[in-house]
Amino acid sequence: MLCEAGVNIPLEAEEHLLEVEKKAISAVLIAVDGRLEAVFGIADPLKVEASVVISKLKRMGITSIMLTGDNWTTANAVAREVCFICLGHFFES
Repeated sequence: MLCEAGVNIPLEAEEHLLEVEKKAISAVLIAVDGRLEAVFGIADPLKVEASVVISKLKRMGITSIMLTGDNWTTANAVAREVCFICLGHFFES
């Protein structure tokens, strides 16, 4: 959205965003008067028992599906944390 609004995102910021998202952290960018001013991440840590619950459901023959509003990189990082196998499908609204 910022690019569409004409805000320049420096290469260093883009690289930082990718690294943050690979760690299951949602990246946030803030622009003021058409200029990028801040980049930071927000994390919602998984519950310790998430992997255990998914494993138990799998043993019971129940298939789990993850629905998320996160971007593909962050969603994959979260999925890896709970042992999901991502199938490569991503739907944007």
